[in-house]
Amino acid sequence: MLEKFLPRIEFDSYEDFKKNYKVNIPNGFNFGYDIVDAWAEAEPEKRALVWCDDHGNEKTFTFTDISRMSNQVANMFQSKGFKKAFVASDPDLVKLGVTKTVTDLLDKSGIAYELYSDIKPNPTIENVQHGVDAYRASGADFMITIGGGSSMDTGKGIGIIVNNPEYYD
Repeated sequence: MLEKFLPRIEFDSYEDFKKNYKVNIPNGFNFGYDIVDAWAEAEPEKRALVWCDDHGNEKTFTFTDISRMSNQVANMFQSKGFKKAFVASDPDLVKLGVTKTVTDLLDKSGIAYELYSDIKPNPTIENVQHGVDAYRASGADFMITIGGGSSMDTGKGIGIIVNNPEYYD
């Protein structure tokens, strides 16, 4: 698997490593599919993560465990009968490809979505109303919000108004 992303994995020195270490990231790269699912398929019991708490408890997760848990989210959407997501995301997370991790999962699960990234810092009621209008126009029946404070605030505002239209003004 390493050869797919690392053209060279052996180096003569630290200087050689610094000068020649490269990572090939293909177009459309998605960590969840290209790494996690590939390892889960190739070596189902390969350890991916060891989680430790403050009391010395450990839980080991294999790549198969992580793959199954990420797929559970999409399966939950399907089991609830949801057909189309309204994905509200911070525009910088769209540019960085973070949002694509979620939309790829929706694609893989056959769940349609509309991406809304007109999120503003410290959103005003007008920003939220614009999001409500976009949600309604999208035909979505559920919403996923990705990002930090402004995205979450916008998403909560959209959700409140969509479910309580009397608060639109």
